Amino acid sequence: MQDSVISPWKAWIAAARPRTLPLAFSCILTGNAAAMIYDRISIPILMLTLLTTLFLQILSNFANDYGDGVKGTDAKRIGPQRMVASGIISPAQMKSAMLITAILALCSGLLLLYLAFPNPFDAENKWILFGFFITGLLAIAAAIMYTVGKNAYGYRGLGDFFVLVFFGFVGVGGSCLLQTRNINAMIILPSLSIGLFSVGVLNLNNMRDRVKDKESGKYTIPVILGAEYALWYHQILIALGMISMIIWCLFKMPLIIGFSACIPVILFIQRMIEVKSIKEDAAFNPLLPKLAMSTFVWSILVFILSIWN
Repeated sequence: MQDSVISPWKAWIAAARPRTLPLAFSCILTGNAAAMIYDRISIPILMLTLLTTLFLQILSNFANDYGDGVKGTDAKRIGPQRMVASGIISPAQMKSAMLITAILALCSGLLLLYLAFPNPFDAENKWILFGFFITGLLAIAAAIMYTVGKNAYGYRGLGDFFVLVFFGFVGVGGSCLLQTRNINAMIILPSLSIGLFSVGVLNLNNMRDRVKDKESGKYTIPVILGAEYALWYHQILIALGMISMIIWCLFKMPLIIGFSACIPVILFIQRMIEVKSIKEDAAFNPLLPKLAMSTFVWSILVFILSIWN
């Protein structure tokens, strides 16, 4: 399809990258599954958390399209076409979309906090509420600064760390805390699991683009480690993610339910086998959505089974 025949709506949908959304929702579903195991959940809070996450993920995708586009990193890329780099959406238009999406994320986040903390000035709530507000601002900043600006952390090998923090500990642990207002030490396990799977998706993307990224001065982990060690790094991410989730399911759920919740391990073992057989960079493309959807499937199953826990 030629660029000129892509409709504006299709261009913006492509820039929003819908295939990344299930991965973003996985951390929220897993966090709420934990909340149901520890206590109970509010459906309105769950819905608003998902909505806020939706805006943050779209913001991140818009910013990534803009940042890599204006830096020339997306020129002649192997993966899906990017809108700014191809000229379909101008940098000015994308900056406006980023501003609008950031405002929507902020408004949705504030409404979420109002709903979760109806008495914000209570002694036990005010510091938790303040922490969430600061974390929300940091999440917006992190979504933008991954590829935007001279000091974009995605160009310095720090993308994996920030994905682990925001998709893992903030996404899973934060969404559980919103529901329960309590921290359980075991939440670190599902947080680590979803965070590591999310880093795995990013690493697949970066392994695919490592040659062009290096030429553009974007030093991701695969660029730093090289192809062979990046593959070992990937397998370690997935293996540790599986182990963390298995331990959590077996320790926090009744035995039969816990074993049932571990069935998606089969999907991740298959993903590990598939990535090991890759011979050319373009072959990484179908593996990204597969790993993202495997993570989403596991989070849905854990969420459903936690209802009957």
